[in-house]
Amino acid sequence: MKNILLLILICCLSLSNRAQEQMNPSSRISGKAIKLPGFVTSPYFEEQVISFIHTPGIKVHINAPAETKFGKDKPTKLVLYALPNGNSTDWTIGKMPAEGDDWHYHIQHIGAQTRYIRATDPECNFITVYLEADTKSWGSWRKAEPTRDQKIKETVEYILSLFFQV
Repeated sequence: MKNILLLILICCLSLSNRAQEQMNPSSRISGKAIKLPGFVTSPYFEEQVISFIHTPGIKVHINAPAETKFGKDKPTKLVLYALPNGNSTDWTIGKMPAEGDDWHYHIQHIGAQTRYIRATDPECNFITVYLEADTKSWGSWRKAEPTRDQKIKETVEYILSLFFQV
């Protein structure tokens, strides 16, 4: 697990400095509002979201700022979050407590933390990328096939290509 998180961190750090100011032209739209291609507006906080399976076994959920808060001239910072063992994307994002909720909804609240960071530093586009293994364990997922580390690298590169030209 430490190796996978380290791999993701190294990929992000090595590419973020080179790509910081090179936003993908397909995501630049004139005017104030930036609608990211393929994203939908969430009914919660008007954030732009998209979910997909890029590589079999890896669910990707991306949460970007609202169209009115996404600035084409702001630096964009991606946080790739490999979910902890046993957790789903919904549990990791979190939600307001409600009677009868599964306790897992109330342990991480990465969605709330992302909104806090955006409010604290509005000069950057903070984007959270949730990466969920279909086995709910990155260690088990990686051991299932010898090519899985390459699949992780390809997934990270694809996600980066959505926002940066590298």
